[in-house]
Amino acid sequence: MGFSKVYSQKGTILNVKGLPISGFMDGASIKVTYDGGEVQKTEGTDGAGLNVATHQGATISFTLRETSTDNEILRGIFEAQQYASVMQPVSIIPCTLITGGGVVVAMTDCLISPPGELSTGDKKQGGIEWKVIGTSAI
Repeated sequence: MGFSKVYSQKGTILNVKGLPISGFMDGASIKVTYDGGEVQKTEGTDGAGLNVATHQGATISFTLRETSTDNEILRGIFEAQQYASVMQPVSIIPCTLITGGGVVVAMTDCLISPPGELSTGDKKQGGIEWKVIGTSAI
């Protein structure tokens, strides 16, 4: 018989470049999409075989309220990446997610995608989606 774990939304922690991110949009989930690593069966005249694609890392997507001060922090990291040069190369950053259920996703080599679209002016404040993309995820 296994032990049950308790899920606690308040226990979710997201760190980008060592900075704790806060101000998540109400009702918006944090999503982790793993890239690569697919398994497929190959059928040939000499019988079936299995192929495993190389693991390609992961993408962590999340949405912050438009009033979250962490939008500016993430925008600053993104812009620093965009204006990198030979003298100041792109700064690869780490990202760690610990879910409310205790699942840990750690990526050491990450970059931030540009901020997603902002839809605002309604009864509720809008949110901005961010994506942290990494080539290694454990």
